[in-house]
Amino acid sequence: MEENMNYEEEMQNEEERRVDRPVPPIAPEGGAPVYPGPDANIPVPPIAPEGGRPVDPGFTFPDNPWENIPETPIAPEGGRPVAPGPFPSFPGPIRPNRPGTCQVRFLNAATNNLPLNISIGNRMAASNLRFGNISSYETISDGFRPVTIVSAVGPRMVFYNQTLPFVAGEKITMVVIDSSNGLDLVRVSDLGCQNMPRNTGCFRMANMSYNNSAYDLMLYGGDVVFTDVRFKEVTPFKQARPGEYEFYMTNTARYGNVLREIPVIIITNARPPFNSGEPLLSFVTTINAGEMYTAYVIGNTWSAFNLRIVMVQN
Repeated sequence: MEENMNYEEEMQNEEERRVDRPVPPIAPEGGAPVYPGPDANIPVPPIAPEGGRPVDPGFTFPDNPWENIPETPIAPEGGRPVAPGPFPSFPGPIRPNRPGTCQVRFLNAATNNLPLNISIGNRMAASNLRFGNISSYETISDGFRPVTIVSAVGPRMVFYNQTLPFVAGEKITMVVIDSSNGLDLVRVSDLGCQNMPRNTGCFRMANMSYNNSAYDLMLYGGDVVFTDVRFKEVTPFKQARPGEYEFYMTNTARYGNVLREIPVIIITNARPPFNSGEPLLSFVTTINAGEMYTAYVIGNTWSAFNLRIVMVQN
């Protein structure tokens, strides 16, 4: 009885030893037995099938996991922090930007008594434009473009034909003026005064009348807004409080260059008499907050196209 119990215990111990013992791999049919070696429990990377692509063995943790992490850029001394942006990223195929555009309009300040047609390349930019009129903005692709000015009535006469640059992002007024060769163009940028303070407008003056002219622009209260504005000159914008303003314009020669301009235009109710006689012209305009205005002086003093102000909102 005791011998049977010893035999059963011995058989049980033998079964436990077999559980912990590695099982030798079985050779494939027709092949030789494979010795597992000391690293039997280390997984073997998969082998690509014949004619196939390698099989990804899966993720393996690097020895130093912090080695390839990009560093956040440091701002230069006294500079602003630099955003690191997304990382990592791959730009992919690089495509060229689409051509940019600009906005262009035309003001007719020429005193030749003929309406004008103005084209940019093959596109009509202004049609039947008469003295003192201004066209709407047209969107033009950037680059060098031929600009042609011809008469809109009667026999087709070409007054201007030149190739001019147009830059993406520009917003300009092209003023047609008289010249010794017929007509010419003055380019005026309409992008000034973009950072005006709240509850103010902007105002400037442009002299497009005739050669050798120079004007002063004043308020009826006597404050000088702009002085000695020469032919083809465009003044900088000045801040103006919203409201209705009354201006008058004189020749600069009446005062010389001793007048001082006010930095900000403010409404005044004073009505002093003119110490220099009658002004060349006077006008009333309303300036609204957040808007930009240009007072264009056009015409002359010896023809039917007398001096006048064309007030344009940019």
